[in-house]
Amino acid sequence: MLALGPVVSLLHRSFWIAAIAIALAPGAAISEIPPGSSGGVHSYRSQDSVIAFAERGFQVGNDRYSLRIDFEGARADAGPRGAATAATDGALLPLDRVEYAGVWPGIDATYDAPEGKVLRSTWRIEAGGDPKAIRLRYNRPVALDGSGELKVRFAAGTLTESAPVAWQEIDGSRAPVEVAFR
Repeated sequence: MLALGPVVSLLHRSFWIAAIAIALAPGAAISEIPPGSSGGVHSYRSQDSVIAFAERGFQVGNDRYSLRIDFEGARADAGPRGAATAATDGALLPLDRVEYAGVWPGIDATYDAPEGKVLRSTWRIEAGGDPKAIRLRYNRPVALDGSGELKVRFAAGTLTESAPVAWQEIDGSRAPVEVAFR
């Protein structure tokens, strides 16, 4: 299990942890992503992958890899909110934005897919929220490299999660906050 949290503690202002992006080599269509949730699954496509957002986590994959990330210790009803996931012809729509409100007390998560990336997460920690509560459980072994990135190895290649970037918004400006996977 990995926990994501800043080295410093900020108690009275909100701040963001963002730019945690997943990138991997091109592949093919998804073989299967099990729902893992009774509260509904929001499924989208992003590049060559399918992402299925469910209560307390999500799964991303195609026919070459499958990665499940669970929100360890999250609220029982921490489910995704997003737009429609399928076009009228039944095809999955591209990922635009999916939100999880109150995953942990004072912590929200947003997922999108910027150009060239499969997935990006942004975590908003409100005043009083504890960033140490953000705990992500991966269904595969992960390794932390010297640059602070996470590496997840599959037979078909390596998935990389970029090192986190964090800032605090003060009077409309962004002040950097030290952050790292641990």
